[in-house]
Amino acid sequence: MIWGVSKLKMVELKADLSGMKAGTERVLIENASAPAGDNIMLGAEGSQLFKVNGKYYLFNITWPRGGMRTVVVHRADQITGPYEGKLALQDLGVAQGGLIDTPDGHWYAYLFRDYGGVGRIPYLVPVKWEDGWPVLGVHGKAPETLDLPASKGLIPGIAASDEFTRKKGSPALPLVWQWNHNPDHTLWSVTARKGYLRLKTGRTDTSFVQARNTLTQRTIGPVCSGATSLDVSHMKEGDFAGLCLLQKNYGLAGVKIKNGSKSIVMVTVASGKAVEVQSIPLTQNTVFFKAECNFKERTDVAHFFYSLDGKSWISIGEPLKMPYTLPHFMGYRFGLFNYATQKTGGFADFDFFRLEDKIVHTGSDVGLLDGPFKHARDLNIQTLLQYDTDRLLAPYRKQSGLSPKAPGYPNWDGLDGHVGGHYLSAVAMNYAATGNAECKKRLDYMIAELKTCQDANTSNHPEWGAGYLGGVPNSDTIWATFKKGDFTAYRAAWVPWYNVHKMYAGLRDAWLYTGNEAAKTMFLHFCDWGLTITAALSDEQMQAMLDTEHGGMNEVFADAYQMTGQEKYLTAAKRFSHRMLLDPMSVGQDNLDNKHANTQIPKVIGFQRIAALSGEEKYAHAARFFWETVTRHRSLAFGGNSRRESFPGDAACGDFADEVQGPESCNSYNMLKLTEHLFRSDPRAEYADYYERTLFNHILSTQHPETGGYVYFTPARPRHYRVYSTPNQAMWCCVGSGMENHGKYNEFIYTQQNDSLFLNLFIASELNWRDKGVRIRQETSFPNEEQTSLKVTEGAAHFTLMVRYPSWVKAGALQIKVNNKPVAFTAHPSSYIAIDRLWKKAMWWTFNCPCIRPQNKCPMYLNT
Repeated sequence: MIWGVSKLKMVELKADLSGMKAGTERVLIENASAPAGDNIMLGAEGSQLFKVNGKYYLFNITWPRGGMRTVVVHRADQITGPYEGKLALQDLGVAQGGLIDTPDGHWYAYLFRDYGGVGRIPYLVPVKWEDGWPVLGVHGKAPETLDLPASKGLIPGIAASDEFTRKKGSPALPLVWQWNHNPDHTLWSVTARKGYLRLKTGRTDTSFVQARNTLTQRTIGPVCSGATSLDVSHMKEGDFAGLCLLQKNYGLAGVKIKNGSKSIVMVTVASGKAVEVQSIPLTQNTVFFKAECNFKERTDVAHFFYSLDGKSWISIGEPLKMPYTLPHFMGYRFGLFNYATQKTGGFADFDFFRLEDKIVHTGSDVGLLDGPFKHARDLNIQTLLQYDTDRLLAPYRKQSGLSPKAPGYPNWDGLDGHVGGHYLSAVAMNYAATGNAECKKRLDYMIAELKTCQDANTSNHPEWGAGYLGGVPNSDTIWATFKKGDFTAYRAAWVPWYNVHKMYAGLRDAWLYTGNEAAKTMFLHFCDWGLTITAALSDEQMQAMLDTEHGGMNEVFADAYQMTGQEKYLTAAKRFSHRMLLDPMSVGQDNLDNKHANTQIPKVIGFQRIAALSGEEKYAHAARFFWETVTRHRSLAFGGNSRRESFPGDAACGDFADEVQGPESCNSYNMLKLTEHLFRSDPRAEYADYYERTLFNHILSTQHPETGGYVYFTPARPRHYRVYSTPNQAMWCCVGSGMENHGKYNEFIYTQQNDSLFLNLFIASELNWRDKGVRIRQETSFPNEEQTSLKVTEGAAHFTLMVRYPSWVKAGALQIKVNNKPVAFTAHPSSYIAIDRLWKKAMWWTFNCPCIRPQNKCPMYLNT
C-alpha cells in the first residue's frame, strides 16, 4: 500500500489484507510534488501504481499554487525504487487517475476534471510511450472529444434512463444508480409493481437529507434534464416524495401530504437552510416532475417543473443556483426520494426516470426579435467587448495594494473605479439576455480578480479593510479616518460612497442575473464592511455624511436584507436613507428646486425597496410622491429631466431652450428603475406610459446607432448636437449606466402577477411563459406602425391578458381583435384591458393603436 501527501510512504500488507506487516514501512519518495515546482498548494497524493513492461509507474495528482490540478508520474525498475519523476499533464485541471490499455494495443489515461456544479467529469486522455515514459495528451493538451466507437458494455454511459422494467436475471438496479445512504433493502423494490420503483417508508425523518432510501445518479454536462412520473396514491400523512438535485445546496420538487391534502411543493437551500418557496394544491394521484440543469460556461443553474399530463410543463419555485461544495464534492446528482415525517408504511411509486442531454427551458424568458431594440442591444455587446477588463480592474488592485495588470483609464480618475462596477452589471445583464459566452467569461474573470482584491484588502488593511472592494482613490486614508468619525479626507474626496455603490450593484447583479455564488458571497462581505465602517457613527453623523452624493446605498442594503433575511441589513438601509429628502417627500412636499437630480433619484429607489420589504408607509409615500413630482412636473416630453444636472426652479425653466447640458442619461436610467419597482407593487398603466415614453425617446437615443457610443446630456436646445463617447475613452458617469441600458430592453415588455400577463410595451419579442407552458410571439415595427400582433406559438393555458391602453391613444380609438373577431371593452386611455380566456397554440390577436399627438404638460414649465 502506498499513501501520503508529497512524502509518499509504502508498506507491505499481510497476506489476508488484515493489516500491515511489521517492519516493512518505508519512505518511497521524499517529495513527489517536485516535478511540478516548489510552490505547491496541494502536495502529490492519490497514488495509483502500475507495472508495464517490467517497470513501475506511480501516478499522482498535485496542485501548484495559482495553477491547476496536475498529473505527475514517477517510474522505477523496482517497486521499492529509486523513483524518478516527470510532470505528465497540466491542462484544464484534468488529473487524478491512471493507465488503461485496449485489446488492440492503444493506451489511455483515465482522469477527472472538476467542473463547477456538474462535479467530476471523466476524461480519456490518449497516451503514447516515448523512451519508456507515458506521454499524456495531444501536444500536451487533454482533448475534449475522441473518435471512439460507442460502448457495448452493460452500461453504455455513466448515467442512463431507466424505465424500471427488468428482464429475468438482470440486476435490480444498474450501476448508474447509487444510494445516498446505506439503504434498507426491505423498503425498496422494482418487482412489487411491474415497471415501477417503489420506495416505502420505514422510519420518520426530520429532513430530506436524512432520508435513507434516496436513489441517485449523476448529472451530465453541458446541459441535461431528468424527469419522472410519480404515483402518490399510497402516501401517508407527513410523507414527502419527488425528484431532487442533491448537493449541500439542494433543490427538490415533490408531493407533500399535510392535513390529509396533497400539495406540489418546491424546496431550495440557497443560504444554508431549506425553504419551501412554492406550494400548489394537487387533486390527482399521478404527477410528473422534471429538473433541467444548465452547466454551460459554468452557469450552474437548474429549474424545476411539474406536469399534470406529462406534456405541458409548468415552472415551480425559483431557479436553483448549483455551487460546487466539498460536502458532496462529486457534484450535483439527480435523486428519487420518499420519506416519512409522521407515519411509516406509506409508499410512492416511480414509473420511470428519463435522462436527456438537452433542456428546453433555457436562457432569457423574453427574447428580442429584429428591430431597433435588438440592434441596440447587439451593438452594445460589441461595444462592451472592446473594453479592457484589466484596465477596468486596475483601480481595485491599486487600492488593495496589488500591482495593476494594465494601466487604469485616465478619464475622471478622481472617480476611479466607478465604471468597473457598471461594466460588471452590464456583462451580467447581457449574458442573461443573450447567453453571450464572452460576457460570461469576462464576468467570471472579473469576479475572480475582484476576489483577490477583496482578500488583499482584508490582509493589507486589517484596521479598516476587511471585506472592502472599492477603487476609490486614496481609500486607505479616507476609510481609516472615516471609521473614526473624521470626515476630513472623506469630504475632500470625490463622492466615495457613490463610487463604491457601483461595485456593490455589480456584484449583486453578477449573482442576480447569472447565479454566480462567489459574487453573492463577496457582495455580502462588502455589505458587512459597510456595516463595520459606519458602526461607530451616530445617526446625526450618518445624516451629515449623506449630504455627499452616495448613490443607492440604501437600495443595496435592502437587497442584502432580501437575500439573507438578516435584519442588520434592513437597519443599515434605513440608516443610509437621507432624511433631508425622505421626510418632506413622505408628506407630499416638493423640495427639489436646484438640487442635483441624480443624487436624489437613487435615494428614492432605496425608499421604494425598503417599503416593499418592510411595508413601512413613510418610505412608500416618499417614493410615490417623488415619482409623481418628477414625471408630472419636472420632465420634458421625451421623458428626461434636469439641466446642468439639477432640477431647475420656476424662474430657471427657460434655460432648457438654451442650455447645452440638458437632461442627463443617468437620470432616466434611474427613473426607469424606480418606475419598475413602483409598478411591481402597484401595476398602474401610468407607470408603463412613462416607462415607454422615456425608453423609446431618451434611452434608445443615448446610443450612437453605428458606433455604439454613449451620451451624457440630451439637450432640448433647438438644432443642438450631442456628444457620444468612444470605447476606452470619456469615462463619464453616463458611460457606466449606458453600458447597462441596452442590455435591459427585454425586462419590462411583459410582466406577470398571479395568473395575469401584462403587455406593457410594444416591442418585437418572444415570451416563454414557463409557469403556463406557453410561448407568445409579438411582431411589430412600432412606432413606425400603429399596431402590434401577438400569437401563441406553443402550448395552451387559461390566463388573463392585461393589454395596456396607451395614454397616447384617444378614448374609443383602440381596437383589439382575437382571431380576427373584435373584443369589446370599456377601458380608457392609460389603463389596462383585461381579456380572460383559454389561449391556445395558433391563436392570435392584434391591437390597432392610432396615435394622437400627445401634449406633455409640465405645470412648472408651462410659461417658458
